[in-house]
Amino acid sequence: MAQPQFFSWVKSYAGQALAARQRRLVVLAGDTGWGLSLLKALPPFANRGEKHGEKPEAGDDTWLIYSDSADGMSPLTGHKTAEISVSDRKSYRHHLGTENTYLLFDGGEDDEGFNIDALAALSGTLVAGGILFLLLPQHGKGFPVQSNSIFLQRFFRELAGDNAACILEQGKPLPPIAEYTGPECPAQPPLALGCKTPEQADAVQNIIKVVKGHRSRPLVLTADRGRGKSSALAIAAAELLAGGSKTGEKMHIGITAPHLQACEVFFRQLQVSLPGAEFSGGRCVHAHGVIEFFPVDVLLHQQAQLGLLLVDEAAAIPVYLLQQLLACYHRMVFSTTIHGYEGAGRGFTLKFRQILQQQTPGYRALHVHQPIRWAGDDPLEAFIFRACLLKAALAEVNDGDHPVPHADERRNESEFLLLTPEDLLADEALLEQVFAVLVTAHYQTKPSDLKMLLDNPRMRIFCLKRQQQVLAVALLMLEGKAAADEVEAVKNSRRRLRDQFIPQSLMSHNGVDQAFGYSYLRIMRIAVHPVYQQQGLGSNFLAQLQEYGQAQQIDFIGSSFGANAHLLSFWLKGGYQLARIGFTPDASSGEHSALVLKALNDNGRTLQQDIHRQFYRSFDYLLLDEYQHLPVALIALILSYCPREYLPELSDFDRDTVAAFAARQRLFSSCVYSLHLWLKTHLSGHNNRVFYPLISRVLCKLSTSEVCRMYGFTGKKAFNRHLVTLVQEALDDEGAD
Repeated sequence: MAQPQFFSWVKSYAGQALAARQRRLVVLAGDTGWGLSLLKALPPFANRGEKHGEKPEAGDDTWLIYSDSADGMSPLTGHKTAEISVSDRKSYRHHLGTENTYLLFDGGEDDEGFNIDALAALSGTLVAGGILFLLLPQHGKGFPVQSNSIFLQRFFRELAGDNAACILEQGKPLPPIAEYTGPECPAQPPLALGCKTPEQADAVQNIIKVVKGHRSRPLVLTADRGRGKSSALAIAAAELLAGGSKTGEKMHIGITAPHLQACEVFFRQLQVSLPGAEFSGGRCVHAHGVIEFFPVDVLLHQQAQLGLLLVDEAAAIPVYLLQQLLACYHRMVFSTTIHGYEGAGRGFTLKFRQILQQQTPGYRALHVHQPIRWAGDDPLEAFIFRACLLKAALAEVNDGDHPVPHADERRNESEFLLLTPEDLLADEALLEQVFAVLVTAHYQTKPSDLKMLLDNPRMRIFCLKRQQQVLAVALLMLEGKAAADEVEAVKNSRRRLRDQFIPQSLMSHNGVDQAFGYSYLRIMRIAVHPVYQQQGLGSNFLAQLQEYGQAQQIDFIGSSFGANAHLLSFWLKGGYQLARIGFTPDASSGEHSALVLKALNDNGRTLQQDIHRQFYRSFDYLLLDEYQHLPVALIALILSYCPREYLPELSDFDRDTVAAFAARQRLFSSCVYSLHLWLKTHLSGHNNRVFYPLISRVLCKLSTSEVCRMYGFTGKKAFNRHLVTLVQEALDDEGAD
């Protein structure tokens, strides 16, 4: 294949794509040197269609090269006729806001080198008329490639069957370019406020309406990736601040997201829309107001006075936190990618909209369909969605036709299946159902999760099926039993082992030196089809997973997750016990992680009891330090599951002191230590909201004024009267028992 022929071929192919405002995918299957020699020969402007009358200017084309071997890309990076950026596994996210004419994606020399997350993400940086060159170094083996990776076998199968992908093989002639017969897409005329599409302009006006209209009528803005929703948030926020010049009022707008980096596009657009503002980190200061980023936990604790709160990538924030924000702020916009590499969306759509309907029935929903950078029928986007199952859809279920059986009938009515990657490769419909159910659970699902599902040899995939319908899915990781040198490296903090979360945590944080001497099944994900949730199916599924572990002679089954009272209650009710609460809250959700375990044999029960006892031994002490921001509902739940035998016996003096306080014979401060000991004993086996103020004051050591503000007491006297009454009623109940 001669370089001039290749140039002519690419020019024609890219010109066709530009006429249709589409992007194209070209697979280069051959030696790396062969592929780079072809690409280096491309002069600039090869993608420009002459019939569009565009006069190319120097530097008009941009290249983005992704490779974990940057040195191997040197023949191309030395190209002098175009602007070139180079990315790798660590830095590719930094390029997500860029626009590129060409993307060269190095598929790597082996299965591990193929970074599907980067491919899915960076494909979104290509503009209309752009080409993604996928370099698959096959060393003359041709295409499709033989791979041990189940994920890549499926990926290559999709490539081979995709009409929009052109596969160029080393040593073979160039394939013909099918004539494009579709209509040409004219350029979009300029719109108000710098909007790129009419739908984006409509979204901006709807966001502004949230501020200017009635309170408690939030907007839910959804879109696929690349539709300009984050930019719409910024354009609307800028217009609201600019409008302050007419009224003289200054406005405070807050934005939150799983992390500040997720707002990069928002703040970049803000700099364009508010050129006179000052920017520092996640804060924009303008003459007519302030726009700034807040973590979710800060918004809930401080309850800032905001004229508008924007929630970007809302599907990646737990629904219960969104519900709390909804109760605290009255003018809100929830914006999210409903599927794609950023995170899950169907669970958000189904669950959160039910909450909105209950709490703010006047809410509005708007979905943006039209892409900004390419046409709606773009073949590259369609391929990425299909290959990564980013549009995996839940099967429609009429629950009236297929009701979930009662608890004692469920096992007979549903199949408990252990699926293999080969099963899923052979049954695309089953794979899509499994992945769709997983996406509905609140996890940040990304393409690499599909790769892990199909390729990780330690992964165990389970599902519940009934009448060909997938009801629930669980992913379990087999952990433990590492080599002696690896264990020693973990113990001395020299190494972190992959897929060994539980034993590493027990060794490093719980001081269990023999942790790797046991086997574990870690439940990474467990998800129930939304139609069948809240009907006991999850608990039933959990019990069957436990039975599987026992049959396989596994020592422990466990899980780790962001701890909130609702989720932790599910695990504790299932007989799991707390091993650890993480010391540092997660930056995305503000939640501390929880590690729960359940021993499956006598080999593990003694160790589990020791771990559990040590957890409760220090828990209330840590409430004054690392756990000082734990929600009181979570504290109450944890203490309610503390076994009585872990607590010290109350002395007669302590009992008399608590009784004296309840009889108003002694002051709170002189009785507080005995109240502390008594309260822990009383809460064991009890979880009642009425004790929240007492927990906050006695165990968490919050000031009286803080507790009064939290629970609505008019002052210190009213609060003390409440405490006395509460303790007296509790003592009466104990006496009755």
